[in-house]
Amino acid sequence: MQGEKLGLYLYWQDRKLSAAGFIDLLTKYVALLQSWHPEFLHLSLLDAHSMEIDFNSLSHSPELFLPLLFNEDAWYIKPDGSRDTNLTLDSFSDSGFYCDLFTATKKSDDPLTISVNIGHHKVSAPDGRVYGNEIPNSVVIKFPAQPVPAFYEYNFVKELFEQSVSFWQPYAGWVTSNEFRSKLKQPGSVFSIGWMSYFNNAVLDQLALDVYEKKNRLIVLDESPVSSKDEQQVAKAVAVRNVLQNAGILQWPAKQQE
Repeated sequence: MQGEKLGLYLYWQDRKLSAAGFIDLLTKYVALLQSWHPEFLHLSLLDAHSMEIDFNSLSHSPELFLPLLFNEDAWYIKPDGSRDTNLTLDSFSDSGFYCDLFTATKKSDDPLTISVNIGHHKVSAPDGRVYGNEIPNSVVIKFPAQPVPAFYEYNFVKELFEQSVSFWQPYAGWVTSNEFRSKLKQPGSVFSIGWMSYFNNAVLDQLALDVYEKKNRLIVLDESPVSSKDEQQVAKAVAVRNVLQNAGILQWPAKQQE
């Protein structure tokens, strides 16, 4: 099987997390992934010296994650509201926390990667301004290159997408390739669609779309993976995108932007 490399993308806004909360969610999500496919069993991350560390060796002790999450440019907020540069498990950060996991070696041509960037939340400044929604929370899985066929098969990808949506509860998400996404760029839209897409917007329930499947706010464009070279798939996706854009679904909900 040959085709464009796919990725899974999830986005949401304004969800405050402590370092302990970040580590807890990350550990539980990885355990979920590892429970049903061996490709997720051997994940690594890099320390401050670019040395690879086995993720499973950290999961028994949250404190071991702290040096890996530390950002020397960040100020950390303590439960009492004070700020300092010392990262502890009960610390929050206006800019959230970030972790990048990968299989094999970082120098590999095409590893599976999982990027988790969460904990961003709205902050009220003394002058009354509200900021913090400029950077959304996100989880991104870049699929391994073929020949790892499961990541390009309908049932597997749909289950991975559904489980990820259920776990993270995003506003928007999709599975697509960079090449296909570039065909759907549209001024004025924050989001687009992919092979599989999800939008947590009640307006979607009322829309009739020409797609392979539409259920529980999950849209599946086609039974086969998308390709930027498939003119029929691109035309179908453009038509669906236009309907969603006209309905206001491809923007953040107004209540999240306030």
